[in-house]
Amino acid sequence: MNSVTSFLVFICIVTALAVGYFVNPYLAFVFFGAGALIAMSLKMANVWQKFVILRMGKLQSVRGAGLFAILPVLDTVIAVIDERIQTTAFNAEQALTKDTVPVNVDAIIFWHVHTPKRRHSPSPTTAKLSIGSHRHRCVR
Repeated sequence: MNSVTSFLVFICIVTALAVGYFVNPYLAFVFFGAGALIAMSLKMANVWQKFVILRMGKLQSVRGAGLFAILPVLDTVIAVIDERIQTTAFNAEQALTKDTVPVNVDAIIFWHVHTPKRRHSPSPTTAKLSIGSHRHRCVR
């Protein structure tokens, strides 16, 4: 829970306790409910994050940095995508070059997500196909 949501929930709980003690105990449930609704609906994304939101199973939106609200029963945050540069290491992949020379390849791929709606992860197979399409050159 972020600081803005925590503050608003705290205000609702204090108001509920005060109203329940001084005015009407049944009216306090309204403020407790409002606090629970605020706690479930307000979300905050950092600058490097994107939240993927589904509404009843269908893609509703991708929300970026800042405070935003969702409908607690209808909306679901299914993924928090990190847009910072990521690294993926591949260990000793064996591949054949175009002229059938076997090579062992250790690689590190640096990548980041451009469009969160279409996210694809790099795979070792892609690296093998890239290596196999080049001719082997002898370096002396």
